[in-house]
Amino acid sequence: MRLFVFAALVTAGCSASFNDKNNATNGTTGDGPGSGNSGNSGNGSSGDGDGSGDGGSGGAGSDTVDDLEDLKSDIDASATGCQDIDGVSHPGAASYFYGELEPTELGEDGQRWQGTEEWILYSNDAWQDTGVADCIVTWSIQAEEVASGACGGCDYSIAVDATVDLARTSCPNGLWETDANYSVAYDIRLESDGTSTWFFGASGNSMGTGSHEGLAMNYLTTRTCVWF
Repeated sequence: MRLFVFAALVTAGCSASFNDKNNATNGTTGDGPGSGNSGNSGNGSSGDGDGSGDGGSGGAGSDTVDDLEDLKSDIDASATGCQDIDGVSHPGAASYFYGELEPTELGEDGQRWQGTEEWILYSNDAWQDTGVADCIVTWSIQAEEVASGACGGCDYSIAVDATVDLARTSCPNGLWETDANYSVAYDIRLESDGTSTWFFGASGNSMGTGSHEGLAMNYLTTRTCVWF
């Protein structure tokens, strides 16, 4: 996931501002199992991080995203709580980021993955009045294992390259056109109970939580309100 600063929302006739995913789930740092201050999703757990992700094993990857927990089934598909700012109606949406990765091959430098990331937006009444309905931005992502990031107790550090998938994107261009391509680093802790905890590689801040099955992994960020 990416630290987004969005350009003008041309098609809706207004400007967009967005609290990036880092700020949306900050508070917990990825410095090892059971550590860090309390925060939003991904806070320190008592797991020892000894899931199946150690050492880049798994090769070409028989594990697929079909084996993962359906995190999106728990999403609140409404704009409840995101209708106004200090009592004043304002265009906006309830926002989630969801991503999933499955292993592809074991490269010279470590494991590789492919997958998608989605920015899921449930539009409020005022944004719908401008002609924008619920929508999704989808990026196709490639990832590869890299040297350890800020999380000393994580199982994987990965470098991600993302490209917007126009065929699976329904949000106005102004929301994503300046971030049609991006690169970012994540740290991931795989717990023995099948859950996964995700951190931003550069800062160590919490990003989200999810599940894993072998080397297939997914994540979901905390619900936030965004305004346009």
